[in-house]
Amino acid sequence: MPTIGRRDEIYPLLFSLESQTTSAFELIVVDQNQDGSLAPVIQRLSQSGISYRHIMTKKKGLSIARNIAFPYTRYQIIGYPDDDCCYEDSTIAKVVEYFGKYTDIDGLIGRWCEMDTKYDTEFILDIKKWRRFNIGITASSICIFTRKELIEKVSGFDERLGVPLWFNAGEETDFIMRCLSSGARILYVPAIRIHHPVKSILEGKLGEVLNRTRSRSRGTGALYRKHRLSWLVVSRGLLSPLLRSFAPPYFLKQILANLVTVLGRIEGMIRWNSARNMGK
Repeated sequence: MPTIGRRDEIYPLLFSLESQTTSAFELIVVDQNQDGSLAPVIQRLSQSGISYRHIMTKKKGLSIARNIAFPYTRYQIIGYPDDDCCYEDSTIAKVVEYFGKYTDIDGLIGRWCEMDTKYDTEFILDIKKWRRFNIGITASSICIFTRKELIEKVSGFDERLGVPLWFNAGEETDFIMRCLSSGARILYVPAIRIHHPVKSILEGKLGEVLNRTRSRSRGTGALYRKHRLSWLVVSRGLLSPLLRSFAPPYFLKQILANLVTVLGRIEGMIRWNSARNMGK
């Protein structure tokens, strides 16, 4: 669990871990704070009976923090919770059950309950659909569980992507696409349920919304180039936000967000040429 700048938001995750129907897990906290603000959370963890490790780092970045944690993992199944998500009581037990039942799979995607509503049946992820961005599910990191060998095979997360970097998103999609491209079998399991607050991309002041939208869109543009997606996919990604600007209702904030989405994706595509030789 990477965390920075949060404290009270973490407690729902801790409470949900305390309520798990199995205790065969360990929480690795990668603390990117430098002010000791996480002390009450760590104290609660120490009193909860949950097995945990507390790792301090001065490095900033979601992907970086996850990669820092990997060498410390002692279980063979790895999850990637955010510091403001929470599990249902049986989530971890079901993850363990599925990996035991399906020994030929390398990973699982659970359901983000507040976002995934389309699919109620299990299916194996298809790399061809992912390369078309025809995913159909919300494969947020909070829903991803993999075998440890798979992380080692693909060398973890790309540390050039994700919060709070210039390419401010895309690390989760990139991770899954690299896993699938390596031949991994990943199963979508809606019965494995995870909760996370849903925030509107338009929430906040206009400047904040545009800056956030633009920086996150750079991550999408980076994926276009990194994975050499077809020009059909790229063209659709650049044109669809523009076309949405001509569809009612005509809210200025939404129209401007659509425009900076395109700008950010173009910036990400261009900048990736200089970033591609650095890291994974």
